[in-house]
Amino acid sequence: MNINRRTYAITFLVILGAFLLLIQGCGSKNSAAPDGSTITINPASISATNIYLYGDVIQDYSVVVKYSDGTPIPYAGVTVAGSFAVPVASSAGPNAAARYQFYALPGANANPSNVPENNGFVGETDKNGVYQFSIQIYSEVTLTGVLVPNAFTDTILVTSGTAQANTTLNITTQ
Repeated sequence: MNINRRTYAITFLVILGAFLLLIQGCGSKNSAAPDGSTITINPASISATNIYLYGDVIQDYSVVVKYSDGTPIPYAGVTVAGSFAVPVASSAGPNAAARYQFYALPGANANPSNVPENNGFVGETDKNGVYQFSIQIYSEVTLTGVLVPNAFTDTILVTSGTAQANTTLNITTQ
């Protein structure tokens, strides 16, 4: 009889533990921002000239997602995309070479280090409503088989639910 009671107790604890784990996976984590929310990207734009003289350029971005009342949204899902990021969107046009690569910064999405991300990747804000990523802008690209200095204009779009914001890249040569 003592063995049956112990078996029932262990079975109950296992079922309770599984139930608690399932409930922990539910809720607001990685959900989209509700209507009326706002997204802010810092920096709002980047302009650079002749980066081929200096080599590839790394640029960090900070995204803040807030409710309509200005309160940051913790653990909001965000999508980050740009036409000339790796892999290049098919609508990028005739000079559709990859011009930059997205990276999730350490700690973002529990990544232990900079991790390359494909164009259109999904991230999640931290407990303060902040998501950070970076891009590596290539100094040179291959167009029609020829290595040339990188020059392009693009917009990086960050969305969460119906909220969206963008930052522009304007890379030129003289």
